[in-house]
Amino acid sequence: MKLGLSENTISSKLQELERKWFIDVQKRGRRNYYRLNTMLNPFIVLSEEIHEYVQYLYAKKNYEAVMEIASPSLYFMSEIDRFQEAVTSVILSIVKDADFYVPYMYRLLRDIRDNDGTDSSNVLYLPNYHSIVNDLRQDLLERIMHQFRLMTRDILPYYNTKSKPN
Repeated sequence: MKLGLSENTISSKLQELERKWFIDVQKRGRRNYYRLNTMLNPFIVLSEEIHEYVQYLYAKKNYEAVMEIASPSLYFMSEIDRFQEAVTSVILSIVKDADFYVPYMYRLLRDIRDNDGTDSSNVLYLPNYHSIVNDLRQDLLERIMHQFRLMTRDILPYYNTKSKPN
């Protein structure tokens, strides 16, 4: 079959898909057989969780609620656009940062494999799922707030200190 791609390109992309658990590879003799992985894929699950959480954080209507949880002292409606910039900046950086999401993927994969993904009634059951997602969200919010503090440091220096100007 001609795909217009080199054999090395195809091979490296297939290896990447295998590393991310999108496909299963079985060797039979000198041939490889590829099958779409139909189990829960932790990469996709976490991607969806991050996407949902970012949509919540980015929405201007949720800014006040987010700031009440994250850092009430930094809550100023005039900084909503800068907060959205911080969200975007952090998300763009973590997308390529395997050090950020791989530990969560492994935790989720262990949860899937240790529990077969279902309970006795064949309903999806992952006992550690909420804990994993909460940790992921907390880590993400901490990174966003760190970036937000850096972005507001020069504009509103007293936001980042205990004392406010007279």
